[in-house]
Amino acid sequence: MIYRRRRTALTGIAGATVLIGLLASVCQMKRTPESGPATSQESDYVTAIHDVLSIDGELGMQRNRATETESIVSSIRAYVAGIDGTDFSGCPEDFTEAFRWHRDAWEKSIAFFERFPSLRGEMHDVFEAIRSEGGETQTELERVEALIWDSWAEVEAVAADYGAIEPSR
Repeated sequence: MIYRRRRTALTGIAGATVLIGLLASVCQMKRTPESGPATSQESDYVTAIHDVLSIDGELGMQRNRATETESIVSSIRAYVAGIDGTDFSGCPEDFTEAFRWHRDAWEKSIAFFERFPSLRGEMHDVFEAIRSEGGETQTELERVEALIWDSWAEVEAVAADYGAIEPSR
């Protein structure tokens, strides 16, 4: 009998906790692409985010191809400089912060990639050449890649929160 009462009380507390969590989530929800922008500010954010993602798409293609003729470090520095020259003034602060994290992840990768000044090829091929060395080199590359991909996932998540892109699955 005592066990049953405690279980009921726990269920009640757990139920209340779940309800509070759901209410908090609903109150913090941002608009989805289906509901459309509620204000011109949100519409301006979507436009600014699209503009930045478009610029990044171009910078990324240039970065990935530049390694065919120059060092990976040089191509990363050019990419970072391109991001630094991008206008984020129309973007929401959380998107700008996420993108800054992504930019910083690329910049931090330079220290690792300086060890491979003569590797050439499309960037993904260069990554695979480094990965093929195995051992600690492969492990370090995976850490670098994880930071870059994690930061990019955050950029996409924030962009999706504003309805600028479809959420990743």
